[in-house]
Amino acid sequence: MLKAHKILPFFVIAILLSFPHASHCAELSALELKEYCAETEKGFLGQKFDAEKSQVCRGYMMGFFDSMIISEQLTRKPPFCIPKALPKIQNTAILNDWVKNNSSISETTTAAVALYAAYAKTFPCK
Repeated sequence: MLKAHKILPFFVIAILLSFPHASHCAELSALELKEYCAETEKGFLGQKFDAEKSQVCRGYMMGFFDSMIISEQLTRKPPFCIPKALPKIQNTAILNDWVKNNSSISETTTAAVALYAAYAKTFPCK
């Protein structure tokens, strides 16, 4: 029987790579996800927004956090420690900050890697 720690990397990678771009099958870049999530922000603010792009953002974020929960359950160690009362709109701000601070690589870095790096830096476990 395989141990969880041996299959975890493959499982997490498979999950993170399984989210297709809305218009074609490719990995979403950090910059693309930021652009999609800008539509979600517009919706939160009551502005006209692109519902399809907003759904891609929301679905991607849900999948990302689900995969982090699975990772934590398998390893018994959280990848980062997010406060319980974090407003959902804050997720977009964290991504936006990462893209701004890493603009030279935001088009080539996958959204999953960017989100992981952003949350691990913003909410390290102590």
